[in-house]
Amino acid sequence: RYSVVVHLIGNLFFQLVEVEKHLEDTSGKEGQSCTLSCQLSIPNVEAQWFKNGKQLEMKGRYTSEVKHKVQRLLISDLKPEDQGRYTCQYQHLKSSADLWACTQ
Repeated sequence: RYSVVVHLIGNLFFQLVEVEKHLEDTSGKEGQSCTLSCQLSIPNVEAQWFKNGKQLEMKGRYTSEVKHKVQRLLISDLKPEDQGRYTCQYQHLKSSADLWACTQ
């Protein structure tokens, strides 16, 4: 017969994560930069970004950044093919919006 004794040292911390500010539909002019942003309820976590359901690689014209609770996707030199549905996802949370690229 065996017995196990578990001692908890310290405090157990649990925080519910929510989207405090969702992405908003936006448009940008071809050749310019565009930024999509949303805000989570906890700071300094990195979300994943998707376009039309496919995960974006952060290279070339796409850059992501996190500042405190705000998640940002920066798209430089906007092109017509950048139009689509963008999603910011952290764990089970998702926020989506449409982006349109307008000709000058």
